[in-house]
Amino acid sequence: MQQKTHRWFTRSLVGLASVALSMTMVVADSSIARADEPSPTDPTTRPVVEESPTPDSSETPGTATPTQSPSGSPTAEPTSAQPSPDEASAEAEPAGVLENSLKDTSPSPLFAGENGELTARFGENQPGVEVWGEVWLPWANRWSRTASVRTDRTGQAKVALTWNPIAGTQRWRATARLIDGSLRSTPEVTIRRAAAIAQQPKGAEPGQDVTLSGTFDVAQRLSITPEVWIPSLNRWSRAATTTTAANGSFSVQLTWSKEHHGTQTWRVAAQLPDGRVVHTNETSVLRRRKPSVSRLRTLTVGQGAWTWGNFQTSEPITVWGEVWRTDVQDWSRSASVRSASDGDYSININFDIHRQGTQRWRIAGRHADGTIQYTDEFSVVRRPRPTVSKPRVLPARYPMHTFGNFPTDQPITYWGEVWRTDGQGWSRTAQYSTSRDGDYTLDLSYGNEHAGTLRWRIAGRYPDGSVVYTDEFTVHRTSPMHPSCMTGRVMCATKDDNRLWWVVNGQILESLEARFGKPGMDTREGMHTVKWKSRYHTSSIYNVYMPYAMFFNGGQAVHYSPGFAATGHIGAGSAGCINVRDEPAIARIYDQVRVGDRVFVYR
Repeated sequence: MQQKTHRWFTRSLVGLASVALSMTMVVADSSIARADEPSPTDPTTRPVVEESPTPDSSETPGTATPTQSPSGSPTAEPTSAQPSPDEASAEAEPAGVLENSLKDTSPSPLFAGENGELTARFGENQPGVEVWGEVWLPWANRWSRTASVRTDRTGQAKVALTWNPIAGTQRWRATARLIDGSLRSTPEVTIRRAAAIAQQPKGAEPGQDVTLSGTFDVAQRLSITPEVWIPSLNRWSRAATTTTAANGSFSVQLTWSKEHHGTQTWRVAAQLPDGRVVHTNETSVLRRRKPSVSRLRTLTVGQGAWTWGNFQTSEPITVWGEVWRTDVQDWSRSASVRSASDGDYSININFDIHRQGTQRWRIAGRHADGTIQYTDEFSVVRRPRPTVSKPRVLPARYPMHTFGNFPTDQPITYWGEVWRTDGQGWSRTAQYSTSRDGDYTLDLSYGNEHAGTLRWRIAGRYPDGSVVYTDEFTVHRTSPMHPSCMTGRVMCATKDDNRLWWVVNGQILESLEARFGKPGMDTREGMHTVKWKSRYHTSSIYNVYMPYAMFFNGGQAVHYSPGFAATGHIGAGSAGCINVRDEPAIARIYDQVRVGDRVFVYR
């Protein structure tokens, strides 16, 4: 009787019923976990990763100690005794062997982000047994345990699968601490969480469509709804519902508020066949504002140009210009530059600058996500350069003008600019208006009281605000002309300034560079008259060609000199004649001068 009582006590201590092994994964309601149970998805409540003690399978809990005989030696039960049915059942179980199970009645699949459960049972009707879950950490090569729970009166315990609920597979088991303090674990189970992924779309501009692609890792069609976060309402707003492909992949257009620039947060919700709703990861959609570019004003042929603007970015990006090539009917790229970190850029646009006409340009920038943005197209207009007449060399105090043309089909404002004699920059004249077709004239009166040379240019402002300049030119004034030259018809020659003027009634009609006789063969000074003329004259003394000869003092004449035209003032001078090097001008004078007209030579 004493032996039966002892076996009954032992069996009640370790009497754990045999059950089948299965696994349960169910969506866990937050109310299932205990208030003090850590949640792996919350950084503030993530369970401490601690090493789980490994159960010692060689230790058999609940092993009965044999009773001792009066002599002190262990004694076994008589082999002839016939146990009762209860006793036979107890003896059929190896002493101390624990049978355990995990039961699976949950919906499938379990998605990333969802919390599931394992329902573990260690024997029957064993309430209050401490149980915890354990997950295998491959990188640490060990098990880590979750918070503990207690078995209910039926011997079951629910272990929450809250640790790191990301997509993929995990190895789990449940471990119990028995009444005698020993540890026993269930067989391992593999938990797989399906992925719900939304890919990061590239940036776009306001008005452009953005496609959000991704997949739900299930081999079936699902009803899905894109959702966008509305900060002003502090909630998600749903777009139109659609379906995935048969393999769970999707591609949806994100059209909400697409006309505005800025960043939106999107996700996609899917309804599973069991009614659960799962979401993809959140992803941002950036609609960058249109990049800016400065509008170029009118340019002239040969004039280089730059443009500048800004791309919406927080880091430097690659920027280049593109010009439309009419010869190949395609865009051609310029060299690339790097923007500033805030997106500011400047770039030259100097393709084919010596050709007049209109070019189509745009500026492109490549963002870090590979998106290429373009500015609006803009035109680069190159007009022909404005013209300006080169003023003649005239004596001081004599009026001087220049004239030219600005290519235009409407009047524009123009003015002259002269480089100040003190070197302190350009000084402007009064402003005037061109004719409708751009013709202009300008009085160059600045500094006309003194002999010397001044730099000038003419500026014109087009309707678009661009200011275009003529080429620079020089204005050279000699000493004042002798009063004897201011009346009648006279060829007036000054040796000091090497000039010959054809003057009629005080008006200078022609101004020519002149060369006079060399020492010992000086050109005779004073007032003379034209005695005779010879258009194609050749010297009988020197056998040299003297076209347009107008003789005024014996063999001395005013004439064109091919040698002077070729070499200028190299050499000592002429044999006494007044040489000129401007053949068209002397030809005009020759046609106008009459025999008897005066020739006045002075220093």
